[in-house]
Amino acid sequence: DVVTSVGGRPTPTSEELVRALSELDVGATVEVTVRRGKMRLPLGITLVALEEVEAEALERPRRNP
Repeated sequence: DVVTSVGGRPTPTSEELVRALSELDVGATVEVTVRRGKMRLPLGITLVALEEVEAEALERPRRNP
């Protein structure tokens, strides 16, 4: 998936995506549009703190290759 907009704001570059997300508060719900193949899909997401994501990743068991 490629994120093409956040809250209706186009995000043509990774820098624009980071900027758009950083302007929102943790806990905010926003609609993002993603491109999946030839389809465009609107998705609702809720922002969480990076620390929460990192902690969850550390708790998850690793997959063996």
